[in-house]
Amino acid sequence: MGVRFIFKFQKLIFYSRCAYRSLQTIISYLRYKGYSQKPVPTHHEIQQILIDMKDKQKNFYKSNEWIGAFELSLVMEQHLGVKSKKN
Repeated sequence: MGVRFIFKFQKLIFYSRCAYRSLQTIISYLRYKGYSQKPVPTHHEIQQILIDMKDKQKNFYKSNEWIGAFELSLVMEQHLGVKSKKN
């Protein structure tokens, strides 16, 4: 039996090829396994976290701009307290 992901993804085409879904999948998996009780953030909540961290400017909110692995790691640290290792 494979892992079932609890989170239902929004059907927005411009988000389908970037780290938003990857981040949501990771957080959903951590919730499923009992490692976290934090809710899975929406796309706009992810954007707001990055704005609050001063990684992005205010006009990033509700934009079509993609995020990558670096932003994913920032949100994981801020939202879940999971720190990324720097080489």
